Amino acid sequence: QMSIKMTNEPPSGLRASLLRSFTSEPVCDAAFFSQNAGGDIWRRLLYGLCFFHAILLERRKYGSLGWNVPYAFSETDLR
Repeated sequence: QMSIKMTNEPPSGLRASLLRSFTSEPVCDAAFFSQNAGGDIWRRLLYGLCFFHAILLERRKYGSLGWNVPYAFSETDLR
């Protein structure tokens, strides 16, 4: 019954989350970038994915507020 409990908490803030994503394996390895033939487009997609992931991690602290509350979009929202 004696054990150690370890948790890996996500960092708080967009900047910290992006830094964590870009400094973790395999993204931090230079060979990882050179193996992909997509070039600049692939790097932009990777950044977009990391940014989206960081936003999702930040939104978790608000719970269901903003995600599950229905909102009726109208014409004035587009202006």
